[in-house]
Amino acid sequence: MISFYVNINVPITSVFVRYLGDNAAVDAISLRLREVCPTLFKSEDAIGSKVAEILSKVKNSAESHEREALLKESLMLSEKICGHGRVNVRSLCKQYADLGFPVGAVRLCVSAAKAADPDQLALSTVKTTSISSDPLGMQAFQTRSEIYRIVFDVLDSYVHLASTNQSPVMRGVEERISPQAAETRAEETIHAVLTSDDEMFHIALYNWLLEKKQFDRLLEIKHPFLDSFLQRAADALVSGKWPGAGVSANDTRVLDLLWRHHEMNQNHAAAAQILSKLAESTSYALQYNISFLR
Repeated sequence: MISFYVNINVPITSVFVRYLGDNAAVDAISLRLREVCPTLFKSEDAIGSKVAEILSKVKNSAESHEREALLKESLMLSEKICGHGRVNVRSLCKQYADLGFPVGAVRLCVSAAKAADPDQLALSTVKTTSISSDPLGMQAFQTRSEIYRIVFDVLDSYVHLASTNQSPVMRGVEERISPQAAETRAEETIHAVLTSDDEMFHIALYNWLLEKKQFDRLLEIKHPFLDSFLQRAADALVSGKWPGAGVSANDTRVLDLLWRHHEMNQNHAAAAQILSKLAESTSYALQYNISFLR
């Protein structure tokens, strides 16, 4: 069903729902609508209709290779229109997650975030100043955060399912997902974010891992983005100013994570320097000890 439009002409939607699954009919209707009412039915709408038709095929296919090919095709098309105001990215991502394609949800959100903030104002703001003092940067940050939240909602759902010992849970009409499968998909989702080039998405993931107290999982990450994230957090602890969202400027656990991160990456001198600073500062040492008793 065409469920990923925020606002589209109801009669047009009804026509496509009627012919969904009939490739020739959908293509013919799209072409005719583009000719007759181009203001109501734009090229993005035609692509969206094609995506809906492909996802309908996926739901009715039991052959894994065919499903994979169709999902990749739908993602390629979805990425072309994710910046279109009438496309409901959340609905598309939910369908990808329900169909066992969380990587598709991540990639679509990466594309949507780029379309919403092409100049990377959010990242510039987080790195250089306080979000509250830059209205445009704050707006870009909030927009990106809302997009990333779609993936973290999916991730939260997987983590919850993975923590249960109940029978496999229905995910859509065609599939059941076990706790083991949910755990695998959660890791696939995290991996997809980490292999993207979206630094703001990385930052959002690091904050999510901190929020979930998955400190060891965070330290397993080998990426320059994590280096700069932890260093900014440590600098914020010293200055009392934290430009980004997530970890607090007085959360001394970031110092522990930073020196452990350096130690794990054989940067012993940097690790020793941080530990030395902790030892020199009674207030930081006290905060450091208290934070791990919470």
